[in-house]
Parts: sequence; C-alpha cells; structure tokens
Amino acid sequence: METGWNMPFTHYHPASEIYILETGERTVNIGETVYLTSAHDAALFLSNVPHSSSGTTPFSGICIHFSEAYLHLYFRKYATSQLMKCFQTPILHLSDTDFKCIKEIANCFKDYEADNYLKLATILNILCRSQAPKDAKQPADEHWRNKASEIIEYTEHNYTSIQHVSDISNALNTSEGYVYSVFQEHYKVSPKKYVTELKLHHICHLLEYSSKSIKELSDLAGFHCYEHFLRTFKKNMGCTPTEYRKNWEQTASRG
Repeated sequence: METGWNMPFTHYHPASEIYILETGERTVNIGETVYLTSAHDAALFLSNVPHSSSGTTPFSGICIHFSEAYLHLYFRKYATSQLMKCFQTPILHLSDTDFKCIKEIANCFKDYEADNYLKLATILNILCRSQAPKDAKQPADEHWRNKASEIIEYTEHNYTSIQHVSDISNALNTSEGYVYSVFQEHYKVSPKKYVTELKLHHICHLLEYSSKSIKELSDLAGFHCYEHFLRTFKKNMGCTPTEYRKNWEQTASRG
C-alpha cells in the first residue's frame, strides 16, 4: 500500500480477520487498545470486534477473512475452538520461517478450491504456536503519551474549527479510535463532548465581555448551525444565551 494509507474509521464485520504485515509499520486499534506493529506481526480480529489501522510508512502484507461457520463445515466444534485459540492474543509475532510458510499458503488460495479449508487450518495452527512479542502487547508508552498530549493540545488550540473527530485524527495522522480512547482516558468524555464544552466556555466568555449579537458569537465559537447552538447551549447551561447574558449583566451591575 502507498505511504500514509489509513483505514480512517473504526469498523467491524461479520468475518474474523488475520492481518499480517510483511513490511512497514502500522498502528492498529482493536476496541479501545492501541498496538504498534511491524514486519511479521499478525493482528487478529474476531468477528464484530471494532478495529482500525493507520501509519506513515509504506507497507505490504497478507489479509485473510473467514467465518467460523466456514470452519464448522469441515471441523467438529472442539477442533474449531482449538483452531481459533490464536485469537485469544490480539497481536502475534511470526518467525521468518513461519511467515514464509503462511505467505506461500496464502498465495495458493484460489476461489472455491476444495482444499481451501486445509490451507486456512494450517495457517491457524501456525498462528496458535506463535508467541506474542513483548513490545507488541502494549503500545510504546512514551510515544503514545506524547501523541495523547499532542491530540489534547491540538484540540484546545483549534476547537473552534473542529466539527468532527476526523478533523483531529486527519490533522495528526492517527485513527479516530485512538482519539476517542485519549479523551475517554483523560476526561471520561467523548471528543465531541469535550469540543462542545470548550466552545460553550468560549461562548460564555463572549456573552459576558462582547456586545456582538448571539448569532455572531456562535459563529466565532465554531457553531455552524445556529439552531443547533441554541439547543446545545440551553441543554448544557440551563438557560438561553440571551438569558445568560442578561443574568451576567445584572450580576455585574450589582458590583
């Protein structure tokens, strides 16, 4: 794939997925956990588990989708459960020999070929005997602390122009899933709610110290829909912007 290609949103599907890097590095989000992966690392996503990936380097690899129902056509329940044990560890590292073997098998897959199930079972067996590398089980702490700080700082400096979570993730070349996880970890709120709180705080300050119309102030704070702004303000502040300004003026006049 080309440099900088990203799966720009967290997604899921009814098939389980094996995602093995041959070259390059990728940041992989599985649920709310972030992993750094490199050559010969395999990311394993069970069906319907949210995931995404991003990165800044060129990369290549192998991607296999299959359903457990497909395995059940050829294997008994116990055998299928044994084959699927590798999915208990989200990130596995393959030896050069194991990667070469999987690549050779993957290159032999053909649509509707009778022995495809045996090829898949062989790959799953190889993954089951592989070990998760220590540096792939968890993200690199310092790197991700710096990335989290960068996300928060960017948001606090640019909240008036942020309309969607993708505005943050695209600007900082990271995934939407990771942006969500940063705000959940630090503030226990979604990025959208945090941005809205910053905008409302800005609006309150403008209502107190500016004589501009409320419509002008909503534009300055980054609310592109005036009706939405009015609803959001009242829901969060318990009064309309006009009432807020009037209450502030009365309080200020009393000294």
